[in-house]
Parts: sequence; C-alpha cells; structure tokens
Amino acid sequence: MDFKKLPEVTRGQPLTVKEWQTSFDKDGRIIDVEKMKERIFRGGLESNILRRDVWKFLLNYYPWSSTRDERTQLTKQRKSEYLSMKVQWKSMNDSQKQRNSSFRDRESLIGKFNILGRVSEVNGNVNNNHRLWNPSRVIYKRH
Repeated sequence: MDFKKLPEVTRGQPLTVKEWQTSFDKDGRIIDVEKMKERIFRGGLESNILRRDVWKFLLNYYPWSSTRDERTQLTKQRKSEYLSMKVQWKSMNDSQKQRNSSFRDRESLIGKFNILGRVSEVNGNVNNNHRLWNPSRVIYKRH
C-alpha cells in the first residue's frame, strides 16, 4: 500500500438524529448497514446525543444486525456482568491484587489517568474527566 497516494474522500453532511431514527425497521434493526456505515464515514455525526448511540455499534458493543430487544437484553447482560466483576474486584485482598498482574496494570493506568486529570485542574484547565476513571471501571475492561 502506498500511503503517499491515499484516495480522496469526499466529506458529506453529518448524519442527523432524524436520519438515524428512521434507519431502523419495525424490530429496531438497521435497514441498510453498509449504507449507514458509509454515511457515518463520509459525514460523521451531527450531535453528541447521536454519538452516544452510534458508537455502541461502531465499537461492536451492539451487533449491527441486532434488534431493539436484543440490544436491551445485551445491555442488561453486560450490566450484570459488570456488577458481578465489580463485586469480585471489591472482595480482592492486597495479596490477590499483587498476584493478578492484569488487574495491577489496569489499576495503575487508572491511577495515572486520575493524576493527569488533577494536574490539568491545577494548571487552571477545568477537567472533570478524571472522575470517570474510577478504579471500579477497571473491572469491565478485564473481561
């Protein structure tokens, strides 16, 4: 692949909330997945509200072919798995944490993100994102 000769991509208008809402059939399945992916690639997304929903498909949290009911069940299942893993994590003693290198690595990363968030606040840039990096969030990434 020659990276010096990348194809030109024509940028289109962003996908709107209305377009997104009308792209589903009666069961909540996306009617034309390839067309939707192309539309998102070419134009991006209109709003943060839309991003919250669309990124779940783009990151394969939801299968593109899933129905509304399947997505509801998948969300319930993943929340249950998360809570179960969180209970496991909370019950780990220091010795268990030390023996689990995967856990230690992720806990360390979260600590670094928290420090970075606090540093940006000290430097005058208000950044509340560090609050999102709660150590309990390490659990779901383990799975």
